[in-house]
Amino acid sequence: MRVLLTAFGSRGDVQPLLALGVGLRDRGHAVTVGAASNYRAWVEKRGLVFHEIGGDFEPWLKKQSARNSFSVLGSLAAYLRDEVPVCFEQTCAAAREADLVVTTIHLASQSAAEAFGVPCRTILYTPALLPSRSHPPVAIPPQNLPGWINGALWWTVGRIFDLLFKRPVNRERVKLGLEPVREYLAHARGARPIVAADKQFAPIPPDVGRDVIQTGALVMRDLSPLEPEVELFLQDGEPPVYVGFGSTPDTSPEETVRLLVDGVCAAGRRAIVSGGWAGLGSDGLPAGVFWVRECPHAVLLPRVAAIVHHGGAGTTAAALRAGVPQVIIPHLGDQFFHARRIQDLGIGLSIPRGRLTGARLGAAIQRLLGESSYSSRARELADSLRNVDGIDSAVAALMTGERQWEPGQGVQTA
Repeated sequence: MRVLLTAFGSRGDVQPLLALGVGLRDRGHAVTVGAASNYRAWVEKRGLVFHEIGGDFEPWLKKQSARNSFSVLGSLAAYLRDEVPVCFEQTCAAAREADLVVTTIHLASQSAAEAFGVPCRTILYTPALLPSRSHPPVAIPPQNLPGWINGALWWTVGRIFDLLFKRPVNRERVKLGLEPVREYLAHARGARPIVAADKQFAPIPPDVGRDVIQTGALVMRDLSPLEPEVELFLQDGEPPVYVGFGSTPDTSPEETVRLLVDGVCAAGRRAIVSGGWAGLGSDGLPAGVFWVRECPHAVLLPRVAAIVHHGGAGTTAAALRAGVPQVIIPHLGDQFFHARRIQDLGIGLSIPRGRLTGARLGAAIQRLLGESSYSSRARELADSLRNVDGIDSAVAALMTGERQWEPGQGVQTA
């Protein structure tokens, strides 16, 4: 089968779909990945065909403030509206030869698949993207709101997205001879979406429709050895604290690094700081703090004492499998949801980005490592995920009738 995978956004948006693409290829399918041009080398290194769709997201992301979720989302909406025509053109060109389109939330993939008469399935990396009274929309930081307020917020967000995207999307659909969409978010999620997240960590809420299924997280199996300098640092003392904000934007990375390092040092621990797209720098770091541009999470994280991160879906999934406690410092989007879940499960703590100080982070790390319950619960959860193969379950859900699957077989029907 010829499968087109389309993703838009940061590395955290593309990597899980790339992991799925490798799984599909290894099972005999012809896979093309449609993404921005800056991902070409990464995709082709994995032996998959690349097709350019959309612009490079990193320059826009680096201009954003990490402290105001709403301003970032407003800027994103304006950016995406400008992307609609070229995204439709490029996606249609890629979808023309496909037998199946698999996508994340995407401007044009559902429409392109519809135009060429091929099925399209949307993969969500978190249940936080599904309308539910159990949680607010992803842009809302408070996660303990009453159900009726969550429901009202989802209705409001739906109308906002309609105002932002229905007209430009429907304009392109008319060119393809398609009927206009009535609700943009429902259209973008598509029929029978797949939630690629671990049900042990974030199960689908009970009020979500029965056509939604859940697999484990789509984790990239990157077991590349660590750089020799990183290996030497790990062997030269007690396990450090890992610190990284992935692709989350930060307009003051120098100040952020100082706060993070102050917190780790206040807790009396060594640290490994990952630069990532957030641009956390290496200048002026004290002894006992080692900087890396990036490292394979599957290899590094099980060897650290605790993990301090932004709460993105991919990093959270890797942290869960490492079996060590974590501090999530949510900035925007689904990070608030994941921060709440680690606290509910007793495997970590959360500090809102606007309240981050070295003293608060140091106290959180000391608590995580001083109270054994956090580590024991993190290990228990990691053990429960040891045999979960989200890629295998997702491939099966795509290639067979998902109604054949039961929760015990790795795919959860909501």
